[in-house]
Amino acid sequence: MAKHAHTPAEYSAADVAAIRALHEGVANEGQQRRAMEWIIRNACGMYDLSYRPGGQDGDRATAFAEGRRFAGLQIAKMLTPEVLKAVSRGDAASSDSKTRQE
Repeated sequence: MAKHAHTPAEYSAADVAAIRALHEGVANEGQQRRAMEWIIRNACGMYDLSYRPGGQDGDRATAFAEGRRFAGLQIAKMLTPEVLKAVSRGDAASSDSKTRQE
């Protein structure tokens, strides 16, 4: 991930093609894997340290980075077999098993 939490993630032409193909529902296996890797690693920065130094500005940047990371963690969690089993049993917080609270 970039130095600043709000800086957009870097991407290549192949990353863009993979994301577009995934969105259009025509991605091959390699494009699907590439798109998911880019989303989790680059866009979400899931494996990066969220902490940013710098007083209040650092606190805000840390919170922003942690928000990006949280999105990656949610996606990665859905890739585990345990979550599919839990959803099948009705034990997980899926959109069809629980009402969203605001």
